[in-house]
Parts: sequence; structure tokens; C-alpha cells
Amino acid sequence: MRLLITVVTFLAAWSSVCADTLQVGVILPLTGPGATYGLSAKEGLQTCPTSDKIEFIFEDDQCSAAKAVSAFQKLTKAQGTRYIIGPLCGGGQQAVAPLLASANIIALMPTTMSKIVYELSGKRAYSTAASAERESRFNAMEFGRLGYKKVALVYTDNDNSRIHVESFREAFRGEIVADISLPSADPTQYSTVLESLKRKDIDAIYAPDAALFFTGFMRRRNNLGMGHVPIYSIYAVQDPNIVEAEGAAADGLTYSYPKNTRNNAITSAAGTACELLLQTIAQCGSDTTCGRKELSQGNFDETGGQILDLELRRIRNGSFKTVD
Repeated sequence: MRLLITVVTFLAAWSSVCADTLQVGVILPLTGPGATYGLSAKEGLQTCPTSDKIEFIFEDDQCSAAKAVSAFQKLTKAQGTRYIIGPLCGGGQQAVAPLLASANIIALMPTTMSKIVYELSGKRAYSTAASAERESRFNAMEFGRLGYKKVALVYTDNDNSRIHVESFREAFRGEIVADISLPSADPTQYSTVLESLKRKDIDAIYAPDAALFFTGFMRRRNNLGMGHVPIYSIYAVQDPNIVEAEGAAADGLTYSYPKNTRNNAITSAAGTACELLLQTIAQCGSDTTCGRKELSQGNFDETGGQILDLELRRIRNGSFKTVD
């Protein structure tokens, strides 16, 4: 009902700020690594009732920072778009952020974003998901609540994972027994990593990088007789492709997730981004200085991420369940 009211208000206000259809650029990984997430975001945008007043122009960045920059240049220079949705991937977000500031473009990102991106963008990038900082602080607090005192960190070396790890470290009150950064999600490395952890006294593993679970990290843990060591991650692991990749070994994987989200979190966040875009354009049209002011009054924290309540979820028998 709230979205319907927003759309009605948007259409009524449109005539005073825009005479024609406004083009909105969308940068998503529609093929290659991360395509599952990009297609989920596209679904959320395509189900948003924008009438004929907004035209979404999709560009595929394949989760590549260089391609995200190329897509941005194409959309803003050739197409003249003033509003962008995306990118989704951390490298692309950081690469595009300074361009937002210099061109006075507004971006809404329907996935986790960091404070670094928010600041690089001149506070012109906003995320309709919880920030990486907020999510990993939540997980650190949950570790404390669950009584975990000795934890190992395992992740691939990328911008987003590093921010998750730093935020977890700041909030966790126990001991970080091991901090293992991998150059990539290469399954040939997993046995060595897990064997080293097997010799340590750890209560749990925090792995804030979904890429590990597309390549069998849980299966390798079980094969090495470490199934008793719980593994926690972030919202991106709620993905049927991870259940398929890990098989029965996926059971028990626990992760943070936006509370009361019935469908896919990225689809939901994309729908929210569309709704906010409707409200902003209804007030400001293509005037992004006005748009920035409008968005700054919204439900965002100091990182540019949306203020959302989180909960723990767990994979059980191939399904995604809220932890009691």
C-alpha cells in the first residue's frame, strides 16, 4: 500500500518537474561473477510500477571495476543520465564513487555499501541495504551473545571483505585467533587453510565473503572432520546456488540478514531504491543537488547505508530459516 501511495504521489507531482521520460542508468553484474545478484536486483526494478515516466537503461559490468567505470561514462556522457542505480560489487562501487562527486550524479545501490564509498562520492551514493560496517558489527555482537571467545577470520582479499573484517574486529570482544586473507576463492587452498585452523582452539569461523561458498568451503570443512566448528557469513549467502554448490554441507551455515525480509534481500533493496527514486524525482526532477538534499533526509546512517534491523538466519535442509 505504501508503494502504491508513493507512485500515485509521484505521478501527480511529475508534471511540475519533468515534461518527458527521465532515463535512469542501472549498473549491475548481469553476466559473469555475481550475475545471480544482478538479476535479483533487475527483478526488483522491473516489478517497480514506474508508469512510463522512468526508463531504466541497463549496463552489465560483470562485477568488474573497470567495466563499471565504462558503464558509468556511457550512461552519464552518452545518455545524459543524472541518477544511477548500482554498482553492486564493492570494487565497482569504489571506482565509480569519485565520479559521482565530480559529476554531481546520485547513485542508489541496492546492496551493501561501505562508508568509504559514501565519502568518496561526496555523500551522493546511498545504499538501500545495511552497510558493511553495520552488518559485521551486528555479527560481532551476536558472537558475543552466543559466547564465542576465540574466532578465526577467513575471506578473500577484496575491498568489501576487508571492510567487513575491520568492522568485526572493532566490535568483537573476544580473541581473533587467526586472520586468513586469500587471494581468491580458490578451492585448492581450502584444505591448507582449514588444516591450520584445525590445530587451533577456535569456537567459530567468520567468513564475510559469499565467494567461498560457491566453491565448496563448507564441504571441505566437513571432509576434514571440522563439522563441529560453526561458520558464519553475511546476507549474500542466502542464495540457492550456494546450496547447490555445497550440497548437504551447506546445512548449518549461519548469516546475518535484514529482518522481516520475505523475498530476496537484493530484490527487496532494489524495490526500495526504485521507490526512493520515485520520491526524489517527484520532488527534484533531474536536479541532483536537490536530489541529494532530499535523500539526505531519509533513513540512512553515517555510512550512507539504510538503517535496518538484522537477524541471524541459517541454512537447514537446503532452506533458509530464521534462527530462533
